[in-house]
Amino acid sequence: MVQETLDNGTDAVKEVTVAFAVFDRPADFNPKLDPVVRNEARRLRGKLDAYYSGEGSNDPVLISIPKGGYAPAFTALKQAVETEASVLEPVPSDSPIPAASVLPSAPAAAVALAPASTPVARPARKPALWLMIAVPIAALAALGFGMLNRNPAETSAAVTITPLTSEVGQDFDPAISPDGQQIAFVHEGPDGKLDIYVQPLSGEPRRLTTDPDNDLHPAWSPDGQSIAFLRATSETSRIIVMPATGGTEKQIVVPGRFDPGHQRVSAGPLDRLASPGPAWSPDGKSLVFRQCLPSRENGCPLHLVSLATLQVRQLTELIPGVADMCPAWSPDGRRIAFARFISSAVADLYTISAEGGSARRVTEEARGISGVTWSGDGRKLIFSSNRNGTYGLWAVSEEDRAIRAINVSGETAIEPAVLRDDHLLVYVDATTNVNIWRYDLESRTTEKLIGSTRHNNNAAWSPDGASVAFASDRSGSWELWLAHADGSHSVPLTKFGHGDIGRIQWAPDGRQIAFEARPEGVPQNFLIAPDGRQLRPLRPESSEQRVPTWSPDGRWLFYVSNRGGRLQIWKAPLNGGSPDLVCDCAASDVFPAPDGQSLFYYSPQEKGIREFVLSSGQARPVSGLEGVNPQRWWTVNASGIYFYDAAASQSGLFFYSFSSHQINRLTNLDRVLPVATPSLSISPDGKSLIFSRFDASHSKLMAIRGAFLDR
Repeated sequence: MVQETLDNGTDAVKEVTVAFAVFDRPADFNPKLDPVVRNEARRLRGKLDAYYSGEGSNDPVLISIPKGGYAPAFTALKQAVETEASVLEPVPSDSPIPAASVLPSAPAAAVALAPASTPVARPARKPALWLMIAVPIAALAALGFGMLNRNPAETSAAVTITPLTSEVGQDFDPAISPDGQQIAFVHEGPDGKLDIYVQPLSGEPRRLTTDPDNDLHPAWSPDGQSIAFLRATSETSRIIVMPATGGTEKQIVVPGRFDPGHQRVSAGPLDRLASPGPAWSPDGKSLVFRQCLPSRENGCPLHLVSLATLQVRQLTELIPGVADMCPAWSPDGRRIAFARFISSAVADLYTISAEGGSARRVTEEARGISGVTWSGDGRKLIFSSNRNGTYGLWAVSEEDRAIRAINVSGETAIEPAVLRDDHLLVYVDATTNVNIWRYDLESRTTEKLIGSTRHNNNAAWSPDGASVAFASDRSGSWELWLAHADGSHSVPLTKFGHGDIGRIQWAPDGRQIAFEARPEGVPQNFLIAPDGRQLRPLRPESSEQRVPTWSPDGRWLFYVSNRGGRLQIWKAPLNGGSPDLVCDCAASDVFPAPDGQSLFYYSPQEKGIREFVLSSGQARPVSGLEGVNPQRWWTVNASGIYFYDAAASQSGLFFYSFSSHQINRLTNLDRVLPVATPSLSISPDGKSLIFSRFDASHSKLMAIRGAFLDR
């Protein structure tokens, strides 16, 4: 690509030409169906970023692949240009690589070296330039990256990607029958009901379940005669087995209270929690599933149930705050792979013997995982992860732990299912769009405030009402962003590159922003100035720190942490002193009262919003709010509490007055709010509420046919 750009200009490096020259694609190559170049270019950009952040940090020339194209761009680092002045020879003015001195107005950090857009004659003297760019090219080749060392013969086999479903609604949770002729999956229709469907690979879907409760996560028996699945309500769940052709159901086990995030499919396919199972053993004798004891805070290990005796035994270790999800049996039935979540979007892959014992860690990435399965030969794990920003499909070997991408079509790819011959892979192509909306309390009107084609969450007004801080993955990874009060001029404040962003709170004086982030996996609280400077962790430690909120005087940060062995409310001074335990409360969100004398908090284990009085150390229900279920969508100001109530018959936003102790409905909501994200903020003047909502979502099943794995 570098050679082609220097020889013939940027116009010569196109997606189709790269597909022909590098990946040996046929003449009828269709980039809409085969995104190999886009996927590999995304990986190459990541490799370049990693190289220049490490061993290539002192290179004289930085090579990049600008988004939207495939031709490399070259940037001369000014320091390197100055220090290597004796090595560089003047470059003629007609060269596609202009000399640094031609661009005196460039930023101090770097000077752009842009290749020409049309072919020109190569100057005779360029030894210094080639010397400068040879090192990063050689380093990338040594990394074994696909676009630089892919053997065309390995990709010449015909691989096709086609949609399997296209009905109105959401399709997800695919499972391939043992004979490879049928797909079981979950479909959500316009009524929001979740049921199991079965569809031939070339035919129409057939509805299998019709129960009023939600049916999810189908798994085929090894003989293809039965399907196991999870039937869930907001309070509990049951594992059911029934004939694949329909008929009498049999309840196998009751795993206990179910996570409500699995049911909110209309909120968006990427908004659901990872699968807890069941998964059927290859010998047909057992099912593996995740069970929380008795809640996620106490740990959610995997369990096995015998279909002959219905006896249940614990398989994986019980670790407080950890959930083992996405169980998958190896083809020989000897091992079980799973994703171990240390928080809602941070996980790694593990395997464990079906007999029990210690789990073996396979990945060390601390990323989101949405589905795990085995290759047919049992040598690789195929999984969905957001390790490159968006969710894609990846394969990892248990032996050398090398991870490589699987080319897919669509914006995201989750929940892979594989046929034993490794020539059929079914996955979910899922897309969601979440934007920030503003509700005017005086005019009772709603308008979009901040939007993009991806996700925008957790907005918070600044104390002066001039700015809004929010979280977004519009750049490919979750970062903290800042916008004007009217939603314009959005700029990123962080460059973590991975992990997600949680609660965002401004200091009372507006000089700092406290926020929760997971750049290294474990949630931690950070502080940053509104101009993006002075980023620092509140207290670097191995325990979790969540939902930071300022004391009214700005001297303390209250937050939720498991540093005491379970989730509790703590407070820490900003000068770096030791934190103090405030309340032994398993709160999901905390807000100080305006007078600073108490804390309001909500706990999933207790109904209603509660108040903890700091002077007495006593907690009590807030009168009038004993039965509400705000989840993560509430906030406090001097007048009262604004909240969403999931327990209400009609979803909407409400206001609880401190003076009258009365609840007023502010507005109905015709869209679903994002699960597990704080999504409500009141403006300083009390006139506007901002919140996130789902504006679009879809999920359909896609099939990859052919040798999608390198043998």
